[in-house]
Amino acid sequence: MRICFANVMSLALTGFVALQSSLLAHYIVVEDGSEASHVFSIDSNETFSDVMVNISKHMSDAGSAKTVRMKILPENYHITMQLAKKPRPAPRSYAGGLSRKDAEDIAYIVTTLANSSLPKIKSAETSLKKAGDRIDPVHPLQFLLCVFSNEELKVAIRNLQGRSWVWSDFIDGITKTLAEENGKNNIQPYLGEFASKLNVSINILQPLQQSGKWEKFVTTLIDVIPRADGSGRYDQ
Repeated sequence: MRICFANVMSLALTGFVALQSSLLAHYIVVEDGSEASHVFSIDSNETFSDVMVNISKHMSDAGSAKTVRMKILPENYHITMQLAKKPRPAPRSYAGGLSRKDAEDIAYIVTTLANSSLPKIKSAETSLKKAGDRIDPVHPLQFLLCVFSNEELKVAIRNLQGRSWVWSDFIDGITKTLAEENGKNNIQPYLGEFASKLNVSINILQPLQQSGKWEKFVTTLIDVIPRADGSGRYDQ
């Protein structure tokens, strides 16, 4: 289950127009966070997009850190770039279920994003990303089963939905993974069992699955799955 904290090829930069002109520079030095530097020469005929794609492919193939810092010389502009993850070659296993560590990571991510202040979430960014990477192999229906079978997490995801400044990244990761697995015919075969375990009618979920309305799929679960008596103690 992917938790997305930044869009693929997301660039943090200032002065885009000025930066485009800097492609006349002779070369770019890319630092990958492990004290390694990669030097790329720039062809004057290459576009900004061409340069970014070539650097991203090289760094991903080299197994470098997900985030790199680039220095464009001689103008000395700096860019921080989030590299794309390579697509998973095989479908995630629904039958594999969840490990105890998976469940702990899911609970940590959901409760932290739902209940912590923005400064606390920012300070936990590294640990959240590591937890997200660890649960990347988890099937998205197993992720949702974990959340909606636990009273504390049911309350947390409701709280999270109301925090637009973190909900968008959180739901983006879930919906992309659901869409990815659906494209591999890896959602529909398990939808009946999934709905049965959560005591939800498959007739509610199947049209959303068939039409690819994945955010609505998740928010429908939030709306239709009731909280158990006594779960109010988890309210913040």
